[in-house]
Amino acid sequence: IISRDPTTAFIPFYNEAKTKDLHEWREHLFATDAIPRWVCDKVEKFNREHMADPLSDEELEKFRDTVYNFVYWTHLHKCCTDKQKKESLNFRWKNARYCADRWLKSEIEAALREDIRFIITLGKDVERWFDKTGNEIISGRNITVYHLPHPSGANNGSWFSKDEKKKGILEEKIRGLVLECQ
Repeated sequence: IISRDPTTAFIPFYNEAKTKDLHEWREHLFATDAIPRWVCDKVEKFNREHMADPLSDEELEKFRDTVYNFVYWTHLHKCCTDKQKKESLNFRWKNARYCADRWLKSEIEAALREDIRFIITLGKDVERWFDKTGNEIISGRNITVYHLPHPSGANNGSWFSKDEKKKGILEEKIRGLVLECQ
């Protein structure tokens, strides 16, 4: 999973997770108020409310289990950002691009040495970087890239669009991703 940037609001959750032993640390971090849980929650809600042929509870449970236990989560921009600019700087695309070109690129290259089957990008900024740079890195590999909307509440319009064509495209991505996790 590649999300845009860690925010200062996430720091307390991260610090709490660090107090756990290694196995519990990851489980706690992914299940807390964070991106991996948000993605699973949005997929389940979309499935329940918008899919004509909904995925089964078992398929969704396996999807959540895969995300929580077998997925690596990283960011386009590595430094914490803050929309209110109280504890850190606001997100800037130029900084994110430089950071991703150096660090995210090397993370993806390292992941290619493992048996990865898919990459989930979250939001337009990550999708834009991936279209320019990420696709080149994975070229010739059998890796599916799922571009999903960012799962924050600010993007509910992207997740639950009234546009039937957009809903259909998102349904196809979700179905493919969940089935890939089976």
